[in-house]
Amino acid sequence: MTPTTYRGSWRFAGLLLAVILGASLSGRGSTSAIGLQGRGDLNRADPCDRLPDPPGLTNGIHERCDIRAGSSSGIAKGDFNGDGIADLAIGIPGKTLTVNQPAGTASHAGAVQIIYGTAADGLQTATYPPQLLTESTILIVPADARAEADDQFGSALAAGDFDHDGFSDLAVGIPGETTSTTSVSGAVAVFMGSAAGLSTSIAAFFGPSVFKPATNAVNTHCAGSLTWGDFNGDGFGDLAVASDYYDFHTQVAAATVLFGSASGLSTQGKVRIELEHMTATNHQTAPLVLSAGDFNKDGFFDLVAGSPQTDFGGLRSVGRVHILPGSGNGPDVIGQLTFDEYSDGVPTDPEPDEQFGAALAVGDFNGDAIDDLAIGVPLETNGPWSSSPPGAVIVIPGSFFGLRAIGTPGAQILVGGGGRFGAALAANAFDADAIKDLAVGSPTKSLMVVMPIAPGVTGTQTIGQAGMVEIIFGTSSGLSRTAGRTPQRFSQSAPTGAFVSPATTELAGMIEAGDRFGSSLTAWNFGRSTRPDLAIGVPFEALGTVAEAGAVQLVYGSSTGLTATGAQLWSENSAGLGTIAAAGDHFGLTVY
Repeated sequence: MTPTTYRGSWRFAGLLLAVILGASLSGRGSTSAIGLQGRGDLNRADPCDRLPDPPGLTNGIHERCDIRAGSSSGIAKGDFNGDGIADLAIGIPGKTLTVNQPAGTASHAGAVQIIYGTAADGLQTATYPPQLLTESTILIVPADARAEADDQFGSALAAGDFDHDGFSDLAVGIPGETTSTTSVSGAVAVFMGSAAGLSTSIAAFFGPSVFKPATNAVNTHCAGSLTWGDFNGDGFGDLAVASDYYDFHTQVAAATVLFGSASGLSTQGKVRIELEHMTATNHQTAPLVLSAGDFNKDGFFDLVAGSPQTDFGGLRSVGRVHILPGSGNGPDVIGQLTFDEYSDGVPTDPEPDEQFGAALAVGDFNGDAIDDLAIGVPLETNGPWSSSPPGAVIVIPGSFFGLRAIGTPGAQILVGGGGRFGAALAANAFDADAIKDLAVGSPTKSLMVVMPIAPGVTGTQTIGQAGMVEIIFGTSSGLSRTAGRTPQRFSQSAPTGAFVSPATTELAGMIEAGDRFGSSLTAWNFGRSTRPDLAIGVPFEALGTVAEAGAVQLVYGSSTGLTATGAQLWSENSAGLGTIAAAGDHFGLTVY
């Protein structure tokens, strides 16, 4: 087969949003769906998401089974060593590496830290040695796969079983990777899973030319967002890669799908889909934010592409989301759906710079066994334009006819409390029922700390851009703060004797201005119980005097939901990792 290019409707989105705000990041930062259940291929993979057997299996948290249609749970498996427990991949795109071709250092070359999960103890370094994945620091072939300054390896992550051997593989976005053509940047490296964990060297490398259009385009950027799913229903995981390019006075955002096979991902038969065309002068770079899910329960994964910086209706960066249904040939442009704040049933009105589609999450939030789509709108004003927008999440339910914003149930809105509420999303069933819940990051939220200033007297201090994460629970009528469980809120810890108001569950690590707790999120079962856990990226966390080194908080699940008991704070200085934090590493900018 030859590569195929499709042109869809005209719009685009931003690389910086894709990296910092979790889209999609892909990968699990934007909550990619998984399952590998292809229609008509039930012998290749179990069509059900069953209760874990043995306990802890990441390919089934709860039972959601329809043998006619396969899985629609949105559960992903990031299990690189096949022990049934999810493993955590942490992007460190700012990390400086020592290289010898040429000899010296490569600033912002980037790395990915792998920490393996265990059934009894969760994430730990004793049973399975952790890995630090990088591009090669020595001269290798191909030369493009060599660590260089500003490669930003680890800016996007996506894990999937691309060769269907039962082990998850890891795709890593390298948006700064360049070739001799300096106007073209971005690449994807793939590490293959096995019983011993991920391969220590790159098994497949897809350079900028793979994603560059055939036209005489200039300034091509790619790999700012990744996602995976079985888009053609053949039982092998596929990978979608975001890109954008300038073509004279037009900027075009596209997604390229690489299909899986018994030998892994390949460019053979790749599909390239152009989704947004706009005037190039409005934005410097704006690729898509990607995710995937099965929104009509036909057994094919549908591709979701958020374009948060889309301009239309005379308004800048209003945003838009495209859904391309899966089919035997992969994502289907003919059946494409588009949602924005002009769409019937969407319960908000468009205002400039709201960034509809900046983050995405997929989950069955109403218990009907069909995937629903959560869309982050981090600068939603929910009314007349405001200098302090509350932010919001729009949820569009799935049905046997696909995503539908109108009807019963229709689309719903969850309004935040500022701080770019909805900039990062992750879905999983955190409480005892089988209905998916939603973790929502507000990474720039200012927190009010109440502290004693004299005996019997308290005062308050506002700490800017500290960040918070809210858990909103699913019910039979969808996500709700009032029906069912009261939402949970998490932050880092206030100083001794002080507390955060309104009340939150405080985790390890001191609240500091600019930490941006909740910039990235991922939710899988990393062990200790059969319940899902939540990893929270704090990429601007200072470690002592080391500014913006970054950290990741791991909150474990229990029969009653997420709990601070036994929570872990991981950084490059954590025992057993064998790394040293440096300023600007941004450990945790992406998590999967």
